Amino acid sequence: MPVEIAEMLGDPKLTQKQRRFVLAYLKFLNGSKAARVAGYSVKCAHQQAYENQGKPKIKQIIDKGIELRYTVFAVDAAVIDDVGGKT
Repeated sequence: MPVEIAEMLGDPKLTQKQRRFVLAYLKFLNGSKAARVAGYSVKCAHQQAYENQGKPKIKQIIDKGIELRYTVFAVDAAVIDDVGGKT
């Protein structure tokens, strides 16, 4: 896990479920699934995902995680293109 994300998740205002939600969201990119994995009930997972994604701190961490994820993906794709172009 990137240090930036780990530091942001250390915020004492976040609950353990919210931390798990963020990590699951960054893995699956699906709010309802992330809420279920985090421990919210199946019955209210969709609503909890909506509420969590609307909380500024959670949104900030998710946005940073997605940014880092796609930065790494872009770098990997560029490396593959460079390697592929030299055959």
